[in-house]
Amino acid sequence: MSSSRSSTTRTSRLAASPETRRPRVPEQDGRRKPRKAPLPPGPERARTAAELRGLYEGEVISIRGLVTVTGWSYSTVRRLLIEAGTQFR
Repeated sequence: MSSSRSSTTRTSRLAASPETRRPRVPEQDGRRKPRKAPLPPGPERARTAAELRGLYEGEVISIRGLVTVTGWSYSTVRRLLIEAGTQFR
């Protein structure tokens, strides 16, 4: 008898009114998180890496600053700087 009562309680908790439910995160293309811009392929990638190198070495922007500007992860920005032959501080 207690098992039927607990299932009724569980069902009533699951059937919360729309006012008490948390709003769903809007999905984009079936995913919850928006995708970051992909890294450019081939010669564009080398050009992008050289541009990041110039910003890092010339204007004294940190890797974290480049992460903020590009929206890419720290490791991605660092990898591109390595590919460009950057001398790290």
